[in-house]
Amino acid sequence: MNEEEFKESMELLDAINSDSEDYTDLGWLLDTTEKFCQDKAIYNAVVESISILDNPKTDKDKGYIPDLLSGALSVSFDPHVGHDYLDDSDDRFDFYHRVEERIPFDLDYFNRITKGGLPQKTLNICLAGTGVGKSLFMCHVAASCLSQNQNVLYITLEMAEEKIAERIDANLLDI
Repeated sequence: MNEEEFKESMELLDAINSDSEDYTDLGWLLDTTEKFCQDKAIYNAVVESISILDNPKTDKDKGYIPDLLSGALSVSFDPHVGHDYLDDSDDRFDFYHRVEERIPFDLDYFNRITKGGLPQKTLNICLAGTGVGKSLFMCHVAASCLSQNQNVLYITLEMAEEKIAERIDANLLDI
């Protein structure tokens, strides 16, 4: 680098340091970086897909390829990470004062305890000792939710699926 190039470089660096807004286009930088990451994710997914197809001894089967490609296509930058305490104060206030839609129990005491029932889109876990009626209670609650046209996912490691279905049917049919 000769003397003239050095001076021009130093002037450019001084100008960038003094007024960074003129030389920095964050929108372009984010868009270009996001596109680069997407392209690399797609490239990596295609290469891995080819290795799955070419290697019959791989532990992954061909059904995994669509998952690889859909994962690669879904790469994007989410600018809404975290929150700004002052800028988001109105949204937080609305969230704190929003009335949640609840699924009521058909048991008055449980409605009183839970302030009207279970909030929608929540994971509810029933824990109790052995032989005290967890499955009986959960089947009753599942049947109650089903009768209110709600979707229910019942997960248990204690009992067979058919027995749970039989108990829920008995609750729904009032047997």
